[in-house]
Amino acid sequence: MIKNQELRKTLIEWPGDVEDMIEDEINQDQIYRGPYKDFLVRHLSWSDMIKSYSNDQVRFNIISLDTMPENSIIKSDYYAALSSMYFLNLLHSRTSLCMISNQETNVLKKKAEVIIELIENELD
Repeated sequence: MIKNQELRKTLIEWPGDVEDMIEDEINQDQIYRGPYKDFLVRHLSWSDMIKSYSNDQVRFNIISLDTMPENSIIKSDYYAALSSMYFLNLLHSRTSLCMISNQETNVLKKKAEVIIELIENELD
């Protein structure tokens, strides 16, 4: 039904392009939920990390972090975290995968704009 070869090719490629982006996001999320988060729990106090956020950074400004209880027993060991090659490699991996995901998202956005333009041209 679609006679425009460029539009047909782009539409055929679209699901694979989206799948590649999703795969990279899943890989980044697995690093975050697995070894990265596990390392943070071992070396940093969650209450310290949460208090570093300002209230305007909390999703939808519904939750206030002002009531986060102090935890004087658990102290963050920033030196151990920042001097750990393991942690720095995890951080680098997450950063790289996030950058790749952002780039792929931008490419997909541009492809979507091209698809919309090609469809509009066909309909005219």
